[in-house]
Amino acid sequence: MNSKKNILICPLDWGLGHATRCIPLINYLLLFNVHVVIAAGGRSGKLLKEEFPHLTHIYFPGFNVRYARYSPFFVIKMAIALPWMLWSIVKENRQLKKIIEKHAIDAIISDNRYGLWSKKIPCIFITHQLYVQLPIAVKWLQKPVDSLVKFLIKRFTECWVPDTEGFFNLSGNLSHKKQPDAKVFFIGPLSRFSHKTKEIHSGGNDIDVLAILSGPEPQRSIFEKIILKQVAGTSLRTVIVQGITGEKTIKNLLPHVTLLSFQTTTELEILIQRSQLIIARAGYSTLMDLAVFKKQAILVPTPGQTEQKYLARYHKERIFFYSVSQSKFSLTEAQHHLPEYHGIALSPDETLLLRQIASLIEKIS
Repeated sequence: MNSKKNILICPLDWGLGHATRCIPLINYLLLFNVHVVIAAGGRSGKLLKEEFPHLTHIYFPGFNVRYARYSPFFVIKMAIALPWMLWSIVKENRQLKKIIEKHAIDAIISDNRYGLWSKKIPCIFITHQLYVQLPIAVKWLQKPVDSLVKFLIKRFTECWVPDTEGFFNLSGNLSHKKQPDAKVFFIGPLSRFSHKTKEIHSGGNDIDVLAILSGPEPQRSIFEKIILKQVAGTSLRTVIVQGITGEKTIKNLLPHVTLLSFQTTTELEILIQRSQLIIARAGYSTLMDLAVFKKQAILVPTPGQTEQKYLARYHKERIFFYSVSQSKFSLTEAQHHLPEYHGIALSPDETLLLRQIASLIEKIS
């Protein structure tokens, strides 16, 4: 009789960041000889199938968000979508009950999907946003939103924050604004490169610019066009990873510009090691990856995403990373400012994460 416990992992499908930071978590869980069931949809589901083809995969779509083309309309668009977002949380919970019965799930790990809680089995909520950053126009709603988030997280057995508690942290006020509740545990940064040796590539830095794109449309495509336009008139050896899962494509647009649809963890690691400069969104998962490699980068937050705007500003003030808005992005100017910033080195703390995983395994044993 198979005695392996079944643990369900389900990331939010807003960009690829939530899925990529589940990669090290899955790898660590497999060390504990458990059966991991992955529930995901969209690009997140495709990426995790590429990384873990041997595991059980369930198609589990989330709320389909599409960001406004112009950031001033972002607040209006999200306000209109709020009732559907709350309804999707209710639907998620109903679907979860069926999945638990069908696949004999013993525990749940939800990355920012508020509906994946259960009273019957241990359920873990992973987030770096204990306190949501609201736009200035609706800042008066901050306290009610904080209370709502706290209420939703309290439905889970525990909350794991992928960051450290001290001064050298990555999330700032997103998770350090107040003393956390007793159910909140800091597990250290979660990077998909946690298990890697960082020594795969032994050649020189033959890529001048590596642009790693991510996030919802249409802003992903808009930013891609901006970068292409700016590197086209230069001789900079440029590689753009589009972050589009599905059919894997390679396009040599110009002698010095290559477009890749997506890369596996190992492939992307090699590209990062070969690169002198990285351009990326200010997403939290990207910051965790950059911290592992101690790489310099230009951060360009997705328009309308207050969380990314805050993180870009936070790391710029600490002189870690240079950042600039998408509308004002200039590669030439950014390169001029780069020597003023020194990056950040914050390696994953396996002890913190393994302690919480061991505690979870004990609960279901």
